[in-house]
Amino acid sequence: MNRSADRLIGLMLLTVILSTCAPVEEPDWESLLAEADSKFEQGLHEEAHTLYVGAVEVAERFGEEDLRLAASLDRLGDLYRKVAQPVEAEPIYRRALEIRESVLGPEHLDVATSLHNLGWSYYEQLNYEQAEPLYRRALNIRERLLGPEHPILSRNLSALGLIRRTQGDRAGSEPYFRRAMEIAVNAYGRDDIRAARNIRSLGTLYRGLNRFEEGEPLLQRVLAIRERELGPEHPDVAESLNDLAALYQAQGNYAEAEPLYRRSLAIYEKALGPEHPDVATILDAPRTAALGQTATFSAL
Repeated sequence: MNRSADRLIGLMLLTVILSTCAPVEEPDWESLLAEADSKFEQGLHEEAHTLYVGAVEVAERFGEEDLRLAASLDRLGDLYRKVAQPVEAEPIYRRALEIRESVLGPEHLDVATSLHNLGWSYYEQLNYEQAEPLYRRALNIRERLLGPEHPILSRNLSALGLIRRTQGDRAGSEPYFRRAMEIAVNAYGRDDIRAARNIRSLGTLYRGLNRFEEGEPLLQRVLAIRERELGPEHPDVAESLNDLAALYQAQGNYAEAEPLYRRSLAIYEKALGPEHPDVATILDAPRTAALGQTATFSAL
């Protein structure tokens, strides 16, 4: 009887002890990913990286083909993209693509996103032969599911145009850049900041093709949009000043080019510091323009 009573008391004590112990909680995937996104948006990339890796590890417990794992991988790849590490991003984006294709099928919009991301990683590694079919497949999926005028298509078209231009086929890139610009302008308006990047791409292309009369108004429009929306001291304004100055210099109009270069340089130095690569790129531009020399710039 005493032995049974002792056993009962022991069980009751064990129950009390267990009930008062705090359970060891698994990291919450959604909270982990949200915190990583917050750090990423704040520019705290090292902290974001640790959290994204943690989100991937937690998501792997859901299964090798769980879409939460694909989402986590996608975010980690985006971080590598932000810090310009395409080699690290490539296997991450490829794994996300494989999961999405397996679960969602080959024609899903999320698959198109993964195709575009993986294409970027190859493009940045100068592997254009692998990048182009991925970009083209992403374009086909989006065009079929969203229609031929959806603004997201401008991203795929611009990417295909960049591949053509980088490979030296400037004329072959024009249809891609032109259609990308037309889609963006139709979707947002000709003076909207969201269309400025696509307008710039066509304008700089025309400058490279010596079609100055077509390129100049496009580059002037981008400059006006950016000054109005971003303010006169923004680095994107400096980029547009540099674009327009390079066009004038290519025409031999050095008097117009020089003050634009000087203003561009002043903005870059103030915003980025005198040691930034963009400052070094155009450091000699005002001098060469003033002397009536021809120089090569990276604005295209």
